[in-house]
Amino acid sequence: MLRIALSIALAVALGGCDKKDDNAQGKGDKPTVATTTPPATPASAPATTPASVPATAAKPAVTPQTPPAASGDLKTPAVSPEKTAAANENLPPLPAERASAANSVPEADLIPLPLELPIKLIVGTPTKAPLNTTVDTKTLGRRRGNFMVPQGLQLLSLKKPVKLSDAGPIMGDATMVTDGSKEGLEGNWVEMAPGTQWGQVDLGAPADIWAVALWHFHAEPRIYRDVIVQVSDDPAFAKGVTTLFNNDQDNSSGLGAGKDREYFESNEGKLIDGRATKARYVRCYSKGNTSDAQNHLLEIEVWGKMAK
Repeated sequence: MLRIALSIALAVALGGCDKKDDNAQGKGDKPTVATTTPPATPASAPATTPASVPATAAKPAVTPQTPPAASGDLKTPAVSPEKTAAANENLPPLPAERASAANSVPEADLIPLPLELPIKLIVGTPTKAPLNTTVDTKTLGRRRGNFMVPQGLQLLSLKKPVKLSDAGPIMGDATMVTDGSKEGLEGNWVEMAPGTQWGQVDLGAPADIWAVALWHFHAEPRIYRDVIVQVSDDPAFAKGVTTLFNNDQDNSSGLGAGKDREYFESNEGKLIDGRATKARYVRCYSKGNTSDAQNHLLEIEVWGKMAK
């Protein structure tokens, strides 16, 4: 009897241990405690916690994918201009320039041309010129210096009639070119078709032209191609034509190869020395730009005196 009793007691004891072990294994299957006993559950350990992954393994997954985003910069030279602001926004302006026809005018009688510039929309300026352009990189990031002219010059082009080479512009109309609004907001410019296009201002009578200021589009620092400015007394520009500016160095517009450089658009516009040339009509050409094939004219200003 004693031997039987001991056998029963031993069987009960062994059964209780098995149940205890089963309960322990059931609790171990829960995710909340899997990480606390990794030796007992090696198969689930790698997926239970990010802490088991080395810190360096996550770096390739968060590397910025900059090449696709920058592909547009090849088309438009506005290469994140905000990043260049700190580098060149505080550079001193270029030296003052005297109008070529004012060489004999005493310095005391010269004043800066009173241009009123529109609001600046671009933060900073590009520090590099795109390929296949003739931009003068030495002047990038520097504001234009004063253009010194004799006193008494007037803005002759305001509200004067304008003729466009594109009779049916894509956007806007000819009146926008001399309406006095130079702001780079949509609705202030006329947009013409691709190819060589022009806008022509009629001053109403011959004038001594001292300066021409030209804005195409300054909401981004794009470069307009084949910018040519000519003046004449002939509205057809078939005779008596004087070229004041020409950066079409390969003569792709067929008006003769120029020697001037291309430039980034900005709120300053392009200021061109008129050399006190006597003429009634001012014609400004372009042939697309580095952002698209269209041509735009925001404002043309002609400064001078009506001829005597």
